[in-house]
Amino acid sequence: MMEIRIRGEFYRVPWSEQVKDAEKIINWAIGARGLEIIHDETKVFKHPTPYYETQLRTLRQTNKVIITDRGVVYGWWLEKGHRSTSFRGYQIWEHTLNKLTREVDSLASKTLDDMLSP
Repeated sequence: MMEIRIRGEFYRVPWSEQVKDAEKIINWAIGARGLEIIHDETKVFKHPTPYYETQLRTLRQTNKVIITDRGVVYGWWLEKGHRSTSFRGYQIWEHTLNKLTREVDSLASKTLDDMLSP
């Protein structure tokens, strides 16, 4: 999970509501990009079933966006595999986090630029 937080005097200026709105929009853009990445990652499944992909969602909570597979019972197995088999998992969540971490600064900047441009 990633969080962007804006603190300090910035929130005390007259346009602080716009800053809070920007934070929500940036969080949602990051969550949407994360969902795109994870859908791309599922393309490596050797025996894909549509059920898992249909359960992937972004959920908006009070001050954050969560990407989830809605608790699919075999989700952990797809991620990590099992020690008693030769399958070691796909690590799609780990790969998604690494890719999103590399992209988050530019994504936040682009989203903010888009918001501020006339």
